[in-house]
Amino acid sequence: MKAYFCIFIILLAGLCAAGTKNIDHVRGQIKKFATVEISFDEKQLTMNEMQVIKYLVKAAQEIDKIFLLQVSPYNFELQQKLVAAKTAEDKVYAEYFSIQYGPWDRLEEEKLFIPWAEPEMKPLGANFYPADMKKEEFENWVKDHPEDKDAFLSPYTIIMREEGKLKAVPYSVAYKKYLEPASEYLKNAAKYADAESLKKFLLSRADAFLTNDYYQSDIDWMELDSKIEVTIGPYEVYEDRLLGYKAAFEAYVTLNLPGEAKKLERYKDLLPEMEKALPLPKDFQYKKRAMGSPIVVVNEIFTGGDARPAVQSIAFNLPNDEKVRELKGSKKVMLMNIMGSKFNKLLMPISELVLTEKLRKGVAFNCFFNHVLMHELAHAQGPGYVIGTDTTVSEALRDLHAPVEEGKADVIGMHNILYLMENDELPAKSKNNYLATLLAGMFRSFRFGATEAHAVGTIIQFNYLVEKGVILFNTKDGKYELDFSKADEAIISLAKEFLILEAEGNYDKAKEFVDRYGKLSDRELKTLKKLEGIPVDIRPVFMFINK
Repeated sequence: MKAYFCIFIILLAGLCAAGTKNIDHVRGQIKKFATVEISFDEKQLTMNEMQVIKYLVKAAQEIDKIFLLQVSPYNFELQQKLVAAKTAEDKVYAEYFSIQYGPWDRLEEEKLFIPWAEPEMKPLGANFYPADMKKEEFENWVKDHPEDKDAFLSPYTIIMREEGKLKAVPYSVAYKKYLEPASEYLKNAAKYADAESLKKFLLSRADAFLTNDYYQSDIDWMELDSKIEVTIGPYEVYEDRLLGYKAAFEAYVTLNLPGEAKKLERYKDLLPEMEKALPLPKDFQYKKRAMGSPIVVVNEIFTGGDARPAVQSIAFNLPNDEKVRELKGSKKVMLMNIMGSKFNKLLMPISELVLTEKLRKGVAFNCFFNHVLMHELAHAQGPGYVIGTDTTVSEALRDLHAPVEEGKADVIGMHNILYLMENDELPAKSKNNYLATLLAGMFRSFRFGATEAHAVGTIIQFNYLVEKGVILFNTKDGKYELDFSKADEAIISLAKEFLILEAEGNYDKAKEFVDRYGKLSDRELKTLKKLEGIPVDIRPVFMFINK
């Protein structure tokens, strides 16, 4: 009896030690997100504008609930347990849950960080598909039921299993509980909107929430011209790592900085010329998108849904609907206050540790900002459809489209910068500074997690440039340098690789490319350990809500 009791005590002690180790690890993960207060001068807004913002924030909070449900069917119940918990450990778990939007750590390949939560691994398809559904079952269903293809591939449906059969359910039905109040909040905001374009968008997006037809409201969003810039709805498909079809809900409530945007209009005008300069073979004729590309520079004041978990966006390019892009192009939104915070708190400290002293001196905010802008412009460049078909690139590349597209946008962005320098739109003498800033930024992106689309796209670029002799490791001081003489040729070569992958839409070829270049070597993993004292990202605290 005593022997069994001793064994029990030993096992209990082991479990306690493991639990302590885990909670300490989670505390460490929380520290990887630097708190940044996000505020704005309310005195610069009219009473009507403040009412608009109030209702937009309420709508964004409904969007937040939808995204929690899109991540996992267990999230609401788990969140309630954590909020009600009284133990110190569960409060730590609750805090990290609020950062990750679920019990899985996005910085650590979606590993479970709450020991008693389930399932142990987050489903690749999040909560867009039945948990037990495999990719092959979905594809076979679409093949055997062509009448269901449009509904199954739609970004705005979830797939459910009913009596053993798969079924597509519109978002307007699946999330009706949250979309109805969100729609009402947008209508209330429209009542106070002074700008007609804002009123028009809010009303059409309110209708879209209930009809599941987002086309007209996407058009209206492209034409939005208002002090208050709002983006709200289902957009990005990063959360769907099974097939890459389903759009997650997100919301950005921001204030326009028209003076900053005016400085960038010249780049928008040059987009058709940059498109012509892309390094694609002449026989690759693809359906052109509209080159209308409004650029807005904003300060973020509140976000919700897919805009919130873990790594914060510094810019985005929407909408993703190819039909809208053919007609209107796409809009580039630059989040100035978020970008500035990341440059100061993340990029500069990283450059100190990974770049040689000579390179480090070239890292500059204007290079960071302009490359992000060119990255967003690049999302509108290249083929949207597989050559010779009506199949979109995203449909053809499925789960690989996100990392390939993000890698393409980075490289085409740098290709655009080279074009602007060649045509005296940017000073050629700053080329080395752009490349140094790009390299420091790669190490910032590596830390987003091995499965995150931007991180994988960046890893591909890094390994390719190492292979071409552009990025070099200085064994003497353990830091990185660049062979500038090889950079232009390598960037053109990699841009061509990405563009052909998208133009051909060959899934197997894309997978081979991603598998070959999409993993970090032991040397880079060792370098990343040197950065453990630097936050991985920022954690916005929205002062408007806190008040």
